[in-house]
Amino acid sequence: MAEELTIDTHELDGFAELLDRFPVEVQNKMVKQSLGAGAAVFMLGVIQKLPPRPEAPSPHSTASQPGALAADIHAVASSSGRTWFVGAGPTMAYLLRWLEYGHQLVKGGQIPWTDGKRRRGGTGRVIGHVPAYPALRPAFDTYWQNALHAFSEELQTRMATYWNDSLRRVGRVA
Repeated sequence: MAEELTIDTHELDGFAELLDRFPVEVQNKMVKQSLGAGAAVFMLGVIQKLPPRPEAPSPHSTASQPGALAADIHAVASSSGRTWFVGAGPTMAYLLRWLEYGHQLVKGGQIPWTDGKRRRGGTGRVIGHVPAYPALRPAFDTYWQNALHAFSEELQTRMATYWNDSLRRVGRVA
């Protein structure tokens, strides 16, 4: 269930014109690395917003260990590098989804369900509901400006480094 997010980037005015002065492959590399810096800020914000686990599970429990979800939060770039995804890996994605939206507490197996086309039997029964404890959206709401600032700082640094390296190369040739 992905939501489309739009943020105001007026503080980045002028970067597009500056980026147009670079070769396209250099632009793509700079933007990808700079977006990675912003994604890292957001990723750390998600880890900070996760609920603490008070104690270790019992030896026969199937519950995750304390810190396992936080250790699995990471940022991954799309193939173009212009989009980054922050979340849990495949082993803990279900747990992050349960925390984000809440879930039913079931005892005795799976609960039976049908959606009109498919049907699943089960012997479980619902014994309660665990409320949502969101981490992704609150982290975005809290840290998006910090992430945007990290992006702009990293992009400025990469642009300056590229220009300095280019001037040094030109100086060697002349």
